[in-house]
Amino acid sequence: MVVTSPKDRALIKTIGRRTSSHHFPPGRGNNNGNGDSPSHGGDGRDLHPRADDVYRLGMGVALVAIGVFFVAFTIIYLARQGSANNWPSTPMLPILWMNTVVLVTSSITLEISRRSLERRQLFRSNRWLTLTTLLGLLFLSGQVTAWVQLSKRGLYLTSNPHSMFFYLLSAAHGVHLLGGLIALLWLTIKTWEADGAPFFASTFGRGDGVGESPFGVRRRGRSVNLISLYWHFMAVLWIYLLVVLFVWR
Repeated sequence: MVVTSPKDRALIKTIGRRTSSHHFPPGRGNNNGNGDSPSHGGDGRDLHPRADDVYRLGMGVALVAIGVFFVAFTIIYLARQGSANNWPSTPMLPILWMNTVVLVTSSITLEISRRSLERRQLFRSNRWLTLTTLLGLLFLSGQVTAWVQLSKRGLYLTSNPHSMFFYLLSAAHGVHLLGGLIALLWLTIKTWEADGAPFFASTFGRGDGVGESPFGVRRRGRSVNLISLYWHFMAVLWIYLLVVLFVWR
């Protein structure tokens, strides 16, 4: 039997009250983005709510840099066009109209995927995301087809200034779009893995779900939002290039 003085008992009660007033977040962290990392609480709350703003700012800076690059090319193109007495033009091939429809459609399907994810319709979002990736591949293949058709007409990079700028600008756009397509492909594969099913089962054979996974809704939503910004920008940029090259003489 331990005998304590009234002073000791008062000190013990004070320590107990201070200990119970501290909040210890439930669960440990392991980087899966669903409340299991040091930056997330065990209940899935993001302890750094401004992280999305930081990523969005970084994407904005990247898009501004890309925009400045193409605006600089446009200024050079217009200056070269204004200094030429005879400006031969490259014909607007039908495949370019088809490519435009494909790219705009892919931008729409990606937006449907993003909004479906906001409603936690995971498998519906996955299906539209997969379709967007396929449309991106179709657009790039259409660009290669356009270059082949021009070469068959005897129009190459060095044939005339207009064909040179078309090849350079469309190639630069294609390279940037390829970067977005790689990100889309990575995201699509991650969603298949996160849904825990093979490609055809998770993409075409199952209904909507709301279950969590190592690649959770928050991380997936952040990735889709960033890629959507980039992809929509690429679609608008492509229309801008067509206007500069074929409409604005």
